[in-house]
Amino acid sequence: MGKRFKSGICAYCGAPGSTADHVFARSFFPETLRDDLPQVAACAPCNSEKSKIEHYLATILPFAGNHPLSKPMLEKQVPRRLAKNGKLHRTLAEGQVGVRWTEGATEQSSFGIPYDHDLLLGYLRYVAKGLARAHWDCTIPQHYAVSTGLVTAGQNAILRNLFVGRGAGYARGNLGDGLILYEGQQAIDDPSLTMWRFLVYGGMIFSDQDAVLDIPRDLWAITAKKPIPGLPHD
Repeated sequence: MGKRFKSGICAYCGAPGSTADHVFARSFFPETLRDDLPQVAACAPCNSEKSKIEHYLATILPFAGNHPLSKPMLEKQVPRRLAKNGKLHRTLAEGQVGVRWTEGATEQSSFGIPYDHDLLLGYLRYVAKGLARAHWDCTIPQHYAVSTGLVTAGQNAILRNLFVGRGAGYARGNLGDGLILYEGQQAIDDPSLTMWRFLVYGGMIFSDQDAVLDIPRDLWAITAKKPIPGLPHD
């Protein structure tokens, strides 16, 4: 562990940090694609709580992924994780449902598994704070809200217009050969006001049982002094 992490301030809660944390867990990627992941200082409690969510998501995400690497991970890594977590294995097996969605002009059908939506959005709150530290050395104040949500195709078109795409207040990342793509924008007059857009595993499919939807593929997070109306926040 580098000295800069050992003596740093936790990117997630602002307490003195004593460990180094990967903003995106190494377990989200194949072993050969784990280099150069963003890291920040984190206190032990935050690191522990975040790791619990990551263990769950590392098992769930490959099921919903569209990236070419999703299938190999689903076949090789997920069975090992499920073998160690019988409760989750039973929940997924018993909760399978039929789902339908639109892909362009074509209707698709498959099966879906249950997942904890709140855990996913809660994880993005950690990630938004971690990336702000990793890219801009910015610690988001604890009184700031972190609002998170899914972005539909129509909303994504609007959101993209808010990104300048250049300069010191813009960040982007391509991790694990495209398994996780992200971009962030930092406000000039308030460095702690940030917006992040994520494409995870090629665009995950979230759907309701037997529903045909405009499938949300992008995830996003905003750190601001006040919560964004109508969106989940911490």
